[in-house]
Amino acid sequence: MIHLAMQLLKVLVLTSLCHRPQAFIGYFGQISVSRVPKTNEAMLLVKSGPKRNGLVPLRAEFELGGTEGEAEERQVRLRASHILVDSEAFADTILEQLEGGVEFGSLAQASQCPSKEKDGDIGWFGLNEMMKPFEEKCLGMEEGQISKVQTELGWHVVRLTGKKYRDIDPTFEERVINKASHILVDSEEEARALLAKLTKGDTPFAELAEKHSKCPSAKRGGSLGWVVPGSAPPEIFQALMRCEVENQLSVESSSFGWHVLWYQGRRNKPLILDAQQMAAVLQNVDLKKQFNIIDVREADASKNAPLPDCSSINLPLSQCNDWAKKIAEQTPEEPFVNTEKPTLCICEEGKNSAAVASFLALELGFTQTFSVEGGLKQYAKEIDPRILL
Repeated sequence: MIHLAMQLLKVLVLTSLCHRPQAFIGYFGQISVSRVPKTNEAMLLVKSGPKRNGLVPLRAEFELGGTEGEAEERQVRLRASHILVDSEAFADTILEQLEGGVEFGSLAQASQCPSKEKDGDIGWFGLNEMMKPFEEKCLGMEEGQISKVQTELGWHVVRLTGKKYRDIDPTFEERVINKASHILVDSEEEARALLAKLTKGDTPFAELAEKHSKCPSAKRGGSLGWVVPGSAPPEIFQALMRCEVENQLSVESSSFGWHVLWYQGRRNKPLILDAQQMAAVLQNVDLKKQFNIIDVREADASKNAPLPDCSSINLPLSQCNDWAKKIAEQTPEEPFVNTEKPTLCICEEGKNSAAVASFLALELGFTQTFSVEGGLKQYAKEIDPRILL
């Protein structure tokens, strides 16, 4: 059996498989996050999602109305800095100074907005969160561009510092990952003969794979591990996506030959949330109760900089052998961690929590796991400065 620490290191490479959603899924359905205009209050829209093979596919649903183009536009996130002044003449003077090489941050000290304490930075925002003229100006700008715009507050010298689009509608194939083994042979006749042996149960799959398979995976008992697009022939990937019952055996063909395919199961890929989506969970008392909150930092770090108003389970990354064994051996009567609950993993910068989220989902069978892009540092910066890292 592979050492648990090695398994965790192995799934580090799978963190790139994590999807960054506009809406995110747990077993309870779909949650999309929006912001109330001109406030910091988060709203939740919870929808039930159709299940397929026991999993809920991520399928963003937006009650937006309007044209398709307008719906796509709603997915943009913008970041800007600004300098608020009384007159257009003053704004023009600032623009001239910026063109002359003066730093934006130093000129922002003349701003009438409290954001001057952050060199004018107002952070990330979506549509309907700012005054309409300001929003429209930013939407039409390119990243790095500087311009001016008038609102009811006065004149703004605006610098667009970021623009990003969230994924809207990933397919079921993009949302899940399958585990499989195979035996590659030359002919259909040989493949079906091996399938007959496996059906009788006389010989273990790994033994037949080591003896008959032409694939290098024969050395691993035919194991393909977790199969993603590009890691197996397209015909095999599609065959796995059609499987509905775990431990299903079939004969499939590809450009490489004939395969005795053993579909071993399917998992939801871990999801990566942004700070606002994390806040949507933690700031909703009822929703927060539905989650496991797992802090993978060391015990001292977790104790010295706790997540405010939140009860979390401390599973330090350095102790993964111990807690993974407890989870693997737990019983329904005495669960160590409820694997059926959606599980949010947190750490300081987001990398370790992404690795643990993958490990919990793919190796320990958690229904759905999440990590946070940028970790607690980003969450503290955007949402809750009480976290002292």
